[in-house]
Amino acid sequence: MAELTLVHLTDCHLSPTERVEKDDIKMPVAGIDHPRRIDLLRHTLRRIKREIDEGRLNVDAVIVSGDGTLRGGPSGQEDLRNCICTELAIDVSRIVVTPGNHDVVKGSPPDSIQRYKLFTDAWLDSPDGRAVIPFLDGVHSIASVEP
Repeated sequence: MAELTLVHLTDCHLSPTERVEKDDIKMPVAGIDHPRRIDLLRHTLRRIKREIDEGRLNVDAVIVSGDGTLRGGPSGQEDLRNCICTELAIDVSRIVVTPGNHDVVKGSPPDSIQRYKLFTDAWLDSPDGRAVIPFLDGVHSIASVEP
């Protein structure tokens, strides 16, 4: 059986200005003091890419298990997609992503297209391709799911 190597990202909570606060830091990173969350993510992905480039690692796919954005911010999902694709030099089709509670429009009906609009715009309707996403009530039809 072939082995797969996955990169798992969760709770990135990206926004254009959000910084990593003291209670977010589990382990100090040399030279980085309260960076913007997107900068810390870039730093981390660049380290992974270095391992790939030096032949020590092969990444088959990236799994994003929710909360890519902060409080439903409009740019968080696109920033996350662009960061992953650029820093790891992978195609968006190799990303499996599911929305978290911060990735949906607060107060929208659970089965509405509006609820997942920012999420689907970034991951399904981007010019550089489509990611793999789960069945989303209100976006997908149960009739379209093949057995």
